[in-house]
Amino acid sequence: AELDLLVDFVLQVANDAAALALAERLAPFLWARGSWTRLREVLAVAGRAATRTGDRRALAWADLINGILRLVRGEVAESAEHFARSLSRYERLGDAHGLACVLSDQAVLYGYQEYAERAIDAAERAREHFAAADDPLGAVIAAPALSAALRGLGRFPAALEVDRRAVAEARMLGAADIVLGRCLNSLTVSELLSGAPAQAHEAATEAVRLL
Repeated sequence: AELDLLVDFVLQVANDAAALALAERLAPFLWARGSWTRLREVLAVAGRAATRTGDRRALAWADLINGILRLVRGEVAESAEHFARSLSRYERLGDAHGLACVLSDQAVLYGYQEYAERAIDAAERAREHFAAADDPLGAVIAAPALSAALRGLGRFPAALEVDRRAVAEARMLGAADIVLGRCLNSLTVSELLSGAPAQAHEAATEAVRLL
């Protein structure tokens, strides 16, 4: 109820800067709750406010979140359009971290489209930009998409190496359970495809506890 009240406030606030600041803070909570309709309302307000103020970074962010939202709803073409606009805006801004975030999600999109080579390229570029932005956790988050793309090309040893490194780094960085759990899920698949059912079972058991 309190979250809904905050969303209603954002929808009505007249100050564009305040609306943008509130939208960026509310988006993760709405995402975590699966409140897609409310999130789209907030993003629409943020997009209009960013357009009026000429805030290019906010426009890039809104396109990124809209792209992710479209992707989870299965709206692949619309997701691709949002990601492309976001990527272009972050490139013009020279924002390495923003670029890494878009590329990481583009890798997932390409995986859904079964464009394995494009997915690998996007995921590897994401890892490079996360490193440039001094965000090792971001690189860990991007790892499952890279592993999935490698498996799609039958490159199981390479996928297994990516997953093992991601799990180790997630542990070292003290990553959130959901991050470590997703890395373990990916590791489970790679272990299975590499002919290691015992290791796959171990990884899957831990992932279940975390997710």
